[in-house]
Order: sequence, then C-alpha cells, then structure tokens
Amino acid sequence: MRLYVSPVLGAVACAMVGAVAAAPTDDAPASLYDSYLQFPTRVDCYNAYDRALADEEDHVALTPAVENWMEAFEDNALDGQPCPMPLPEQVARGGAWVVQSHEAEKLILKYARRNRDPVALTELGLYWTTGHSDAYQPDEGWSALEEAAKAGVPAAISALSLRTGDPRYVAQAFDQPKAAAELGDPAAMFRLGQAYRDGGGTRADAKAALGWFRKSAESGNWRATLAASEMLSGGMGVKKDMDEALRLARVVAKGGHAEGAYMVAALMLQMPHPETREGEIRYWVDLANANASPSLKGQMSLFTGQVDGVFEKYHAAQAARDRQQAERDAAVSTYVPRQRQACPTKTVCLVDRFTGVQNCTTHTDYWNGC
Repeated sequence: MRLYVSPVLGAVACAMVGAVAAAPTDDAPASLYDSYLQFPTRVDCYNAYDRALADEEDHVALTPAVENWMEAFEDNALDGQPCPMPLPEQVARGGAWVVQSHEAEKLILKYARRNRDPVALTELGLYWTTGHSDAYQPDEGWSALEEAAKAGVPAAISALSLRTGDPRYVAQAFDQPKAAAELGDPAAMFRLGQAYRDGGGTRADAKAALGWFRKSAESGNWRATLAASEMLSGGMGVKKDMDEALRLARVVAKGGHAEGAYMVAALMLQMPHPETREGEIRYWVDLANANASPSLKGQMSLFTGQVDGVFEKYHAAQAARDRQQAERDAAVSTYVPRQRQACPTKTVCLVDRFTGVQNCTTHTDYWNGC
C-alpha cells in the first residue's frame, strides 16, 4: 500500500493482500480440482493439521469434526494411506499457513516418504526454508521445493520463481493461475491480478490487473478488493482515485475484516484535513485492533502509535493556537481607552472680496487630534 506513514503500510500491505484462500466447490470443473493448492496462499491437509495443533496449543476449542479429522490424519500417516482432505471449516479459514511444529513435520515426512506426495514435499520445503527445523537445513528445503516443482505443485513453483527469478519458474507461476482464472477460480483471478500488476511472468498491465482484481472481488475474494484499493490510492499504473479506494476499503471493513478497517483508517489519514475525521479514524483503528489476527496485531500496534502521534501533534498545535488567541483576547480585554474628549475645532471666516459677504465655517482639527 502506498499510504500514509508508508513504512508501516507497505509492510502490512503484504500481509493484507499476500494471503488468499480459495475453497473448492462441489460444482467446480475437474480442471480446478484442489485449486486451492495451486497458489502460494493455500490450504492443504498438511498445513491444516499443523494449524489445528497450533489451535490446541493456544487452547482454542476444536470442533468434534476437526478432532476426528486429526485422528484420521495421524492414523493414515502411520498406515501409509493418503492424507485426508481438509474439512470445509478448515478450508474456509484461509491459507498461507506455514508448518511450524516438529510434531507435524514428523508425520508429514511419513506421507512424503511413503506416498511421494509432492504437496507434502512442498509444505516440508517451505518449513525447512524458514530455518526452524531441528533436523533439516534451508538448502534441503529448496531441494524439496525443486522436486515438488517438477511434479507441478504451483506453491513450490511460485516459491522458486520468487527466490531464483528463473524464467522457467516465473512463466509457470503465471500460466497456472491464468488457466484457472479463466475457468472462474477467485484465488486464481487474484493471483493473475498480482502477476499483471507486478509484471510477474508477463508484461505489467495495470488495467488488466485491476480488472482481474475486480472479478476476484465480485466472486467473494475480499483481499482482491484491498489490492484494487491499493492500486487506486497509489495511482499504480491507473488514475489515482482516493474516493473509490476508500469506498472499496469500506466494503471490506463493513464485512468485518480487520485489514479493511485498517485500510480505511490509513486512507483517511492521507486525505485533506484528517483532523476533521479523527473520531471515525479512531473508530476503524479500534475495530482493526479488536479483530486483528496475530500476524496483523504487531503492525497494528505500530500503526496505532503513529495515528496517536499524528493527532497529538495536531492537538498540540491547536492548543498553541488557542493559547495565542487567548493571549490576544486577554490583551484586548485589558486595554482601557482614554476618556473620550471633545475634539478641537476651528472656525474660519472668509469674506467675498467682490460682494463683501462674510461666510464662517467651523470644522474639526484632524491634525492635532482629539
């Protein structure tokens, strides 16, 4: 986002528009099978299991269906059976979750070794590249991603395209979402919009990017709405339109998404005379803080401090102006004018030399004062 206090907003923009979940539908075309696995932001059985473990650790109550699913995941890993598909409620939470636990790592390794599942290799590769594994190094993670990319797993291809810039991976990272987007996949539409916006695997085309973001948003992807808002607010290859950018951000905010509330506040701060909207700006900041995900809370804390700083400076300046006005008013109120006196006058008489008529006039002396 190219918004007010850009260092914060630029960082948060990645969090806001860099994570998308696309849930498969019962009537999706066969070519879209498991389409939610096809992008860097994904939900699959492996990261869904790790996420459930994280919920348990955070004392989040799991539904009985999720508990049963976790047992099936563990049993299948030991029995050499395929990984069970994640439940709709898990898919609906969205993607971009990277495996974080050693417990999940061990079970995913069993799937990878017994079934040679490239999606399992992808999740392991992404985990190992973070450097958090006790047993595997980042280089081994990139090797796992290369193997998964050979099998065509888009998340692996995308990760490698970003890391290496290899034209093969970059082109594949563009072609895969393009095909799915044309078939109506909202996540693919979003990914394609990003590619056109950034010139990833294709020539940058801001108009096409905005068009795909709109299609994705109209299909239910609120992150695409924020991406479009970002383009309009920053004039990123399109005519700058702060009013439309704000309108789009409001749509997301009113849908209950903290990222939308955050963006509304940030956009309002850029507009003329934000001090006249302080109440509304603080409302959206508070709403974003109340609903922010753990990954957004840190950024929101920094942003909230900056918002406070902006208005504190305004109020300090206003207080200084008020003091100056009070001092001027006090100076006026202490002035006591002299008692009014009659102004001096002079009488001048003139005689007409032809007629002898005398004419006298009395006037105020405007030189010597009153």
